[in-house]
Amino acid sequence: MAGILAMPALFSGQDRANHLDQVMERGSLLMLTRNGASSYYLGADGPTGPEYELVKAFADYLGVGVEIRVTESFAALERELFAGLGDLIAANLTRTPPRELRYNFGPDYLTTTTEVVYRRGERRPESASDLQGLRIMVIAGSSYEENLRNLQRALPNLEWEAREDVGIEELLLAVADGAIDATLVDSNIYRINRPFYPRIASAFVLDAELPHAWAFPPGSDDSLVQKARSFMLTARESGLIAAIEDRFYGYPEQLGRVSMHQF
Repeated sequence: MAGILAMPALFSGQDRANHLDQVMERGSLLMLTRNGASSYYLGADGPTGPEYELVKAFADYLGVGVEIRVTESFAALERELFAGLGDLIAANLTRTPPRELRYNFGPDYLTTTTEVVYRRGERRPESASDLQGLRIMVIAGSSYEENLRNLQRALPNLEWEAREDVGIEELLLAVADGAIDATLVDSNIYRINRPFYPRIASAFVLDAELPHAWAFPPGSDDSLVQKARSFMLTARESGLIAAIEDRFYGYPEQLGRVSMHQF
C-alpha cells in the first residue's frame, strides 16, 4: 500500500530515479487492468488471464512481484495511469493513432481485428452502412468508439451509446438477450467468449488488423518501456507469447461454463 501511495510523484522531478529504478526499488510492478476473460480474472488456482500471465512473466524477468489494480471502468485505466497509480495498462489495449499521442507504448504482442457482433437470428448487418438505425452500445473511451466516430463522418445517421459502467461480457450478454442490436469487440475477445454466448454471431469485420500493446506513462522517461522491449523479444523467441495465446485463445470451446464464470 505504501508503494501505491507514493506513486503520484513517480514521474516528476529530474533528481528522481527513473521509472525502471523505481520499480526495482519498490520490488513490484503495478498493473492496471480490467476484469475479464481476455485480461485478468481469478481462476481456480488464483490470478490468471492472458494479460496477467504476460505481465507476471515480465515481472519475473525484472525480478520483482506483481500488484494488480482493477479499475471500475475502461476510462479509469487512463486516469489512474496519469495519476501515477500504476506502472502500465495491460488490458487488451489496441494501439491507435490517438492513443499514440497519449501514451508511451511498449512493443506489439498481439494483432486482432474489430468484429461487429449481432444477435443470431436477427437481420445480419453486412456493412457499416447497415449499422445506421441499430441500437449499438460500446465501452466509452475504447477504440470501438473511435471506430464509430470515424464511420460517422460518412454515415451521419449512425448513432450509438457509449457507457463507462459496462464491460465487454456485459455487452455481449445484452446482444444475446436482445437488449441492444450490436456491439463492437476485438476478434480475440469474441473468440474466447463465443462458446458462452451461443446466441451471438459476428456480422462482419470492421477494419484491418490492429496491434495490441501495453501503455506506459507519457514523457521522456522510457526506461521501463525499453526493458519491456527486450522482454517481449525474449518472450517471442522462447515461444512464451505463442503459448499464452494458445492457452487462452486456441481452444475456448474446452473451457466450460464454470471456468468462464470464475472471473
